[in-house]
Amino acid sequence: MKNKYSMSDAERDVMEVLWTFPEGVNQSILLEAVNATGKDWKRQTLNTLVTRLMEKGLVNRENRHVCAVMDKQVYSNLQVEEVVREVYDGKLSNLVLAFAKDKKLTKEDAKELEKLLEAYETE
Repeated sequence: MKNKYSMSDAERDVMEVLWTFPEGVNQSILLEAVNATGKDWKRQTLNTLVTRLMEKGLVNRENRHVCAVMDKQVYSNLQVEEVVREVYDGKLSNLVLAFAKDKKLTKEDAKELEKLLEAYETE
């Protein structure tokens, strides 16, 4: 399964930092922020990663100002939707069933899902 918005670990590191700057950030400040997480990247490394993220449609860069095209929650939702579509035949119920069968769905999770479904039905 090739995810449309898949990222390498390094690209994800960039995005995790970039998502902390909702209005975007100058690329030199982004490099400082990424390196503050324990990386020791050079300007060219970050430039390469930002270019890849641009090609994937995840970031925009204009005059060294870089900003995420979508926030983290939107990105996460797209990832989940793609997994459900590709792995679970487009049915969320199949995903939940897989967790339930593998005993990864706790009783508390099941109760919470039940509450969510009840609230959804009343809308």
